[in-house]
Amino acid sequence: MRPVVVHIVHPVEVNRRLMQLGSRRGAPLSRFVLLMERAEPWAVDDIRMNADDEPVGVDDERGTAEERLVAMRQLERVLNSEAMAKKLQSQSSARGPVGEGLIEVLALLRTGRFLVCLHHLSTVSAPFIGAWLQLVDERARAGDVMAHVLRSRLVMFKKANMISVVFSRESAQQVMKTLEFIK
Repeated sequence: MRPVVVHIVHPVEVNRRLMQLGSRRGAPLSRFVLLMERAEPWAVDDIRMNADDEPVGVDDERGTAEERLVAMRQLERVLNSEAMAKKLQSQSSARGPVGEGLIEVLALLRTGRFLVCLHHLSTVSAPFIGAWLQLVDERARAGDVMAHVLRSRLVMFKKANMISVVFSRESAQQVMKTLEFIK
């Protein structure tokens, strides 16, 4: 069984990447985008498609090298935190491949809207992703405003074994702050 692959899909790449994902499941990209649009209009602000399913009006800013470095260091603190270690103590094999993908997530958080496809290709990925979301949930229940906002802005689509999480530009900084206090 292949390890989990975390696809980080910037709007500029959304057509190519999601078509690849969708074609393996017989799900056209246009249908995928339509599902998101019905669920939450803001989710597709940066990935509007024309008749040829090509991205329209997207921003290809990736952030500076310094911002990416800061994001990677923040992620390292999260992954090496005592809380995360406890969550994953029985699933240490999930840490590597998923962590590599999440480094990309944090590297892109400052650049605006983007789409993150957490593509479960094995059950190894589920404990890691579940643990991360559980940490956010716990902080939200404890009254942390940032965690509550983050959790409410995550839009998940569960189809077969794929979860897609859409972040808006407005929530990007809140995501960063949430990750900063999960150390």
